[in-house]
Amino acid sequence: RMRQEYWSALFGLGTRLGVSALLLEAAVRLITEPVAGRLSYSKSAVNRAQALTAGQHYLLQCLCNRVFDIAARTGVRLITVDHVNDAADALVEDNEHFASLWDYTEFDRRRFLLYLLHREESGTDPMRLGVIEAKLEEAGVELREEIVIADLEYLRELELVDLHGESTVAYYTLTIPMMGQWLDSQQDFEILRSRARAEAEDISGKLSESTLLQDEIEDLEDSMDIDDE
Repeated sequence: RMRQEYWSALFGLGTRLGVSALLLEAAVRLITEPVAGRLSYSKSAVNRAQALTAGQHYLLQCLCNRVFDIAARTGVRLITVDHVNDAADALVEDNEHFASLWDYTEFDRRRFLLYLLHREESGTDPMRLGVIEAKLEEAGVELREEIVIADLEYLRELELVDLHGESTVAYYTLTIPMMGQWLDSQQDFEILRSRARAEAEDISGKLSESTLLQDEIEDLEDSMDIDDE
């Protein structure tokens, strides 16, 4: 995707080194060591920062930069959960990272799927595949199961969605809680649902046309076989 976006013949020629999410111990070091002697984080503030960013290195650094800005402006030395929450609110307002990820999803049905996972995270039912399909149908976004599965896998590849468990008990969640805050701040659920519904109807129409065409081809082949006999 980066090669396509920047048209760079050099990008991707090196060895790819993946950077996985930081565990809590590593996140603590990233948060506290750069500001040691100047700022102190409460344990709950550290846990909150790690949870909001899902331990993703880049986002955690961005969040800590916003915390530092708040500390510099207000003169506080002890960082609390409230400071981390304020920094997160500021970050989702003008950080381009979430907007770029949003663009990479490519289709409104995938974007609606992200928002749906966020909206339902506090619900009573884990978002298993069957539950997701039912919620989509309730919203008027009717898609074939294979399309929903492919979309979920695509979003997992972008590290926007996590799959927990296996087989029939497996369920999906939004990977980055702060992405949910960005959705609430920057996107309109109803507008997105309308766009996703229109996209699903367009897909359904094209699939129906394809099925009719295939039937016509099979009928033609059958008639040719009869003529040959």
